Amino acid sequence: MRSTRLSGPAPLQPWPSFVDALSASLLVLVFIITLLSIRSGKVLETMQKAKATDKVQQMITETVEKVVRSEGVTVTRLDERLRIMVPDTLLFSSGSAEISQEGQRIILAVARRLAAIVGPVEVQGHTDDRPIRGKLAGHFPTNWELSAARATAVVRLMEEEGGIKSERLSGAGLSMHRPVASNATEQGRARNRRIEIVVTPEAGAGE
Repeated sequence: MRSTRLSGPAPLQPWPSFVDALSASLLVLVFIITLLSIRSGKVLETMQKAKATDKVQQMITETVEKVVRSEGVTVTRLDERLRIMVPDTLLFSSGSAEISQEGQRIILAVARRLAAIVGPVEVQGHTDDRPIRGKLAGHFPTNWELSAARATAVVRLMEEEGGIKSERLSGAGLSMHRPVASNATEQGRARNRRIEIVVTPEAGAGE
């Protein structure tokens, strides 16, 4: 008959050594420092972009006030972007996508300022909500085509004569779908017919 041996209490596991505890603490500290460095880098980048946008906004505003001098051209801030709004009456004849001489002067004055900075430039064409009728519909069946043609005309002028590199430029026809005023009145429709130049300056762009 086998005798049953009673086992004693399990041996206690030794406490982690001082070196192991110190290593674990160092790993946690490195992790925290890494997170703080990433966050600090993002904060610094945001501050640099904001500073660049401030400088470019000042440059463009001075151009509008001193060179363009046309009523209705506005420069507004959209976070880290700038929006330059130009009424269509300053750029095009009614229903046309050909830029007038006065319109060319305005666009080139702005473009030559933008050519000296770094960052993408998007040109947006906007219309009111009235459908295109008559002979004009043969060239532009809808407001999509008209707004896209106008944006493209401005992009080409900025590239060919304004000195902005083509890889920085893009154009979009947004038709009637981004109104800034009510289309119920003539004044509102006039505000909606516009070209917007949206600039996103990169850090150091205003240097």
